[in-house]
Amino acid sequence: MSQESKQAILNFLRWKELGNWESLNEPSEKASAKNPLCGDEIFLQFEKTGDSAKVIALGGDSCSICSASAGLVFQRAEHWTEASISGFKNKIEQFLFSEETLTDISIDETTFWNIVKENPSRHRCAILPLQAIQNIFKRDK
Repeated sequence: MSQESKQAILNFLRWKELGNWESLNEPSEKASAKNPLCGDEIFLQFEKTGDSAKVIALGGDSCSICSASAGLVFQRAEHWTEASISGFKNKIEQFLFSEETLTDISIDETTFWNIVKENPSRHRCAILPLQAIQNIFKRDK
């Protein structure tokens, strides 16, 4: 295994650990997303306030790329709205499928998405946590 591959694996583990992977006993709502192609499934516990939601815990059975993506999303500690998650997901998808560069995100996130971009078969894995956040808002409709 190359040194670069070892570093990528260590990064994925570190990014996963950015999230809270313990189910909380406190009252919260849940949303999920599943990738039927590989079986990845991600669960989010969240607190909803008005039109925004904040992810407070993660769970599920997913690959290292999906788990790393979830950890990075959790680290943002963002109060997502339907518009903000849609805009962020679109920005990531535009980056993955074009020659555009990412701006306005952390170095860790940029590194992660650059690795994912090099592996098109794993794009769905990385985007799954973003889909789960979108599902928070689809439940209300």
